[in-house]
Formats: sequence, structure tokens, C-alpha cells
Amino acid sequence: MPIPYVNKTDDELFDYLNFVLIGWVLLAILPRWKYTLPIAKLVGLAYAVLYVVLMYDSMAIHPINLGPKYKTIIDAFASLDGIHTMFSHKSAVFGKKQSYYTRSPS
Repeated sequence: MPIPYVNKTDDELFDYLNFVLIGWVLLAILPRWKYTLPIAKLVGLAYAVLYVVLMYDSMAIHPINLGPKYKTIIDAFASLDGIHTMFSHKSAVFGKKQSYYTRSPS
């Protein structure tokens, strides 16, 4: 559970990330509508809060085990190898299955 008190897995929460398209579609199609900007700001604020909660969870509540090379997640951000190590953990990228990103042509 990446978000406290929300009983969903990373895979289940990933599907909700497409709600950001609401703001983008409104900005592209109805830029002068009086509710476009408030809705786009609300969507952006919701994702900013989600980002802060997920970062806090991955740093403080359920820290990622980066091995003996990096003592903290901040140390891992200082090198390309550390970032690669962090993004090899599913909880760090909040992604779906690895095959979703690396689908080979059939």
C-alpha cells in the first residue's frame, strides 16, 4: 500500500493516473471556459499532494532497500547508478508490470 489508509496496490492506483488528462483536455479544447483553469489547477494540486505523500512514504515509512552502496535515498539521487537502482524498484516508479514498458514487438 503506497498511500496510507488507502487499501489499494500500486497496480490498482496506476490506473487512476490518467485523470490528469481531464485538465489537459480542457486546456486544449476549452481554454477560455471559466471553469477550465480552476479544474486544471485542482487536478494539478491533487497530483502534487499525491506526489508528496508517495515521496514521504518511500523515504520515511517504507524506505527502499538500496543495498550497502547507498545509505539513504538522498545519496542514491547523487549518481546515475543510484537513480538506476531506485527505478529498478516497482514502488519507486509507481508503475505497472515491467512487461508493459518493455513490450517486445511480435
